[in-house]
Amino acid sequence: MSARVPGGRPLHEIETWIFDLDNTLYPHSCNLFVEIETRMAAFMCAEFGIDAAAAHALRRRYFLTYGTTLRGLMNENGIDPRRFLDYVHQIDMTPVRPAPELKAALAALKGRKLVFTNADHRHAERVLERLGIADAFEAVFDIHAADYLPKPDHDSYARFVERFTIEPHSAAMVEDIAPNLVPAHAMGMTTAWIPGGPEWTRAEPGAPHVHHVVDDLAEWLAQVPSRHKSRNPMDTSDLRYELALASEAEVLVNLARSFHAEDGHPLSPEGEFALRRIVSGEPMARCWIIRRAGHVVGYLVVTLGYSIEHGGRDGFIDDLYLVPSARGRGIGAAVVDFALEQARRLGIITLHLEVDPKNDRATSLYRSRGFTENGRRLLSRRLRAQG
Repeated sequence: MSARVPGGRPLHEIETWIFDLDNTLYPHSCNLFVEIETRMAAFMCAEFGIDAAAAHALRRRYFLTYGTTLRGLMNENGIDPRRFLDYVHQIDMTPVRPAPELKAALAALKGRKLVFTNADHRHAERVLERLGIADAFEAVFDIHAADYLPKPDHDSYARFVERFTIEPHSAAMVEDIAPNLVPAHAMGMTTAWIPGGPEWTRAEPGAPHVHHVVDDLAEWLAQVPSRHKSRNPMDTSDLRYELALASEAEVLVNLARSFHAEDGHPLSPEGEFALRRIVSGEPMARCWIIRRAGHVVGYLVVTLGYSIEHGGRDGFIDDLYLVPSARGRGIGAAVVDFALEQARRLGIITLHLEVDPKNDRATSLYRSRGFTENGRRLLSRRLRAQG
């Protein structure tokens, strides 16, 4: 059962579904957090030589001040976050039971499905495996990915949206902690709250940041209307663009090797070094890995520059590669459109690219997207080697 509050997008129009993990995908009655809180206190007792009462008091103070006990321990005590999380998440998972109804509802639900949690990735994996829904989600965005900024920190939501290239107005977020829906609502998301937690997790009746109050998640999802839309073979709405992470460097390098081999210029050690710098945080470039139906189909690199002629910041589509099976399906045009939109967001005034003069197909595509030749020759000279 659920209650509907005015506002939010019609559920059949939602394109991205965002789910919290604990007490959202499984019921509050599992009481996993009781054990987690006990282990938090035990960690603090051992670390600081205090008794359980003092540890729980300190834990609550850190939670109220920083949003998570972990953040307080990091800020005030310099605790290594991975050591803490590894300890507190060593809990008994047997209270979490398989959820076949939820599994079926998620399988029938159209759109992307992501988990956004203040826990770590391994804990999320264990929970999803117990529920039997580990394969229902595209990805998990955990506290490490959020740089230890917990919900409801607005910067954490911004990182999440950027990481998965989410359009907030076509997204819905489901949470058991109502205050965590405030930033989602502010970004334009449709929101759903699962009640049942302690006082501080609740929403006032008619709270504007809560569009749906959900008592049974599986039942509520099963009632989401279908879009009833036949698939166009040239439809590219299921393409996903994700900022490449350092952990994906090998995937990216292998794609680049294929691209440069096709181009007749094998990827040099300097080129591989430059790619690895991008995924490690190089400020003058952005790289996205392109996925479709969960499979990697290509990558895109946009680099930044500055131009007097063009009145400020300009940019370059440095690499755009699609695997052969993804070509001729309208994906190239969609990726160029995405590159143009991201360039605008980066403040780029003019976007450039190079194309082999013999590649008529690519030239035609770029011209159809407004790119024009400037009648000049691009000359290059290397000034220094990698270093």
